[in-house]
Amino acid sequence: MIDFNAGWVIYAAIGLIVLSLAIFLLPFYKRPWVFELGLLALVLALISVVLGTAETAWILNPWACLVVLLALLGYLAFWLPPSRRRLDVDTEGTIAAPPEKVFACATDPAFSYHPKNMTVVSTRIESNGGVRGEGTRMITRIRSGSLRLEGVDLITAWDPPRRYADRTLGSGSEVTYVFELRGGGTYVRIEYRGVMSMANAILTGYTRSKVRENLRQYRLGWMEAIRQRLEAGA
Repeated sequence: MIDFNAGWVIYAAIGLIVLSLAIFLLPFYKRPWVFELGLLALVLALISVVLGTAETAWILNPWACLVVLLALLGYLAFWLPPSRRRLDVDTEGTIAAPPEKVFACATDPAFSYHPKNMTVVSTRIESNGGVRGEGTRMITRIRSGSLRLEGVDLITAWDPPRRYADRTLGSGSEVTYVFELRGGGTYVRIEYRGVMSMANAILTGYTRSKVRENLRQYRLGWMEAIRQRLEAGA
């Protein structure tokens, strides 16, 4: 067995925690894969701590060490299948405006909606001469406290005013927006399909139900923002 008292596990955990904090806090805009690297560093730090605990348990009781290691392996194995890491969230609502206006507002580059704790720093369209359409990339920079993120959304479907979809590159998530004329207004359905990364699932997978609800509330807020914008324009 490795001698936990030698300190290698402690040093490894501290180093990985410092690395993750540097990734999260350093003032540069991070793509999803960089953010995931920070999460992975935290996961490895936690695994180092568990291994250190197992070493200590071995000194006290070999069976206790076995229990700790089996618990770690079981938890990691639980999140291994992608089906356990899926996040499918459907949100729907009705907006009292024709689909043409709702679609135009939802896809207007000047329109953006984000939670109150986030600030949109910039948004720009890449390719297609600055016009949205299938194959267009939207690059958005967001700040939330000291955290800075940069996302690239690729439009994968474009059928105005009925439907469009985009995929956030590097995140494994895709969102489809459907607009249907119903009773003089527009029925809007938003279909979010995503798979949590292994690192993200290990750290936050136990809160999936809360994550789903937060995503649903975010989409409802998005629809309410469109309603308010259309009413103000009218």
